Amino acid sequence: VAAAIDVCIRQLDLVPGSPSRVVIEGQPPVHGDDGWFEWSDGLDPEDVEQQPAGDGAVDYYSQSKVLAVEEGAVIGHLHPPSAGTDGVSLLGLGVAARDGRPAAVRFDDTLQVDSQGAVSATVSGYIDVSGQSIRIGRELDIHGSVDFGTGNVIFDGSATIRGGIRDNFQVDVTCDLNVSGIIEAASITVGRDATITGGVAGQDRAELCIGRHAHARYVRQA
Repeated sequence: VAAAIDVCIRQLDLVPGSPSRVVIEGQPPVHGDDGWFEWSDGLDPEDVEQQPAGDGAVDYYSQSKVLAVEEGAVIGHLHPPSAGTDGVSLLGLGVAARDGRPAAVRFDDTLQVDSQGAVSATVSGYIDVSGQSIRIGRELDIHGSVDFGTGNVIFDGSATIRGGIRDNFQVDVTCDLNVSGIIEAASITVGRDATITGGVAGQDRAELCIGRHAHARYVRQA
């Protein structure tokens, strides 16, 4: 093959102005694309948009990081990997292409994937992402305080807050609420029972509306 190529090149060099010719041709392989997961609009936990208030200013208190969904809601789509297309070497031999790999994402039984790749919730709750795992949490668990890192918390279910609830924030749950830290001048609405281990220091501005029973270490100025 190499000798034949050399002969053709010499022939072209001997004839000035000769048109170019394809002496030998190969085809590179085209590797397949990996599968990937695409969030539905507004449900990507890493891309929660800041919505401006009526005067154009951003209300950072209302920028909740808790993404609640109802049973049956489509949270995204799982795109399958594509197959690769083999190539051909200059010697006419096949060059294997690599097929794409499935998306590196895992779901538990709170999510289901249909034949079209739509991923929907089998229960109501909130979107919980841990590494490559996605599930629907049925009881909200905040490992810290309700502050600008979480925004207001409005959730259809029960919630546990490992820290406190800072000034001017709102927590509204339809079932039970457990708070390990101190509730400051915040607005709290609980559909059933509330347990406040750290107490309430309301500064005459805290508002608590509890549907059934409330247990608190102390309640001041609320």
